[in-house]
Amino acid sequence: MSSHLYFIDSGITRAPKTEEKLVELEKSIVELGIAGSIIRLSPLKTIQDTLSSRNFQNIQTIVGVGGDELFFNLLDCVCDKPLVLGMIAVMPSPILKYLGVPEGLDGSKIIAHRITKSIDCGRINQKYFFSSVIIPSAYEANLDGRFNLSIDASEAAANDMFMRAVNIDFNEPVPHQAERLKLEVVKKTKKMFRNDASETQSSFVFSKLKISGSSEEPVTADGQKTFKPPLEIAAAPKSLKMIVGKNRHPMFG
Repeated sequence: MSSHLYFIDSGITRAPKTEEKLVELEKSIVELGIAGSIIRLSPLKTIQDTLSSRNFQNIQTIVGVGGDELFFNLLDCVCDKPLVLGMIAVMPSPILKYLGVPEGLDGSKIIAHRITKSIDCGRINQKYFFSSVIIPSAYEANLDGRFNLSIDASEAAANDMFMRAVNIDFNEPVPHQAERLKLEVVKKTKKMFRNDASETQSSFVFSKLKISGSSEEPVTADGQKTFKPPLEIAAAPKSLKMIVGKNRHPMFG
């Protein structure tokens, strides 16, 4: 049994010329000595169901073939576990580009070179996120048991305000402290002749954030995972063991 397991994003399997691309991928990973089982994801074949199978209990490396969305979904399966994650980007993927993963099947060479780094993630209850969590203004945040933070309802409505818990901010020249996350209070601003922009009103560094309150609006992690309070958000330092490319962002070592 190979130590590599490949997950093909369900969106790819529906795309034109999929078979040709998958044949090319399989040929490439065999030539590079990183062959493994290839699983095509679908509503009937999920990541969790596959990993729970006895056939894959000796897997050491999981490789996602897709984009940022698949990367975010795989975090829950690999963080704080004895597994290494690699990605082959077959679509434009801004986050994977920061990790040095090029677009195209040449990404298999990154897997073969196996430059591995331990990367900080965030945890929301028992799930993991990579970049940030959007917290609607209807909720209240408690920072490290020290104080509560909430946004006045009338001000929030007038300025389209929300809170954001940040693990990784690529626009920040100096990363915040290890093992801590950042909470921002954000206001959307309208720019003449340009798209709307976000403006940070204030920020706080924390180790543990508790979210409470009642609303129909979900709390959203990485733009796709949704939650309802009560929630606990915390740092998950070095929880992700990731294969990165040589052109990665400096914050990844």
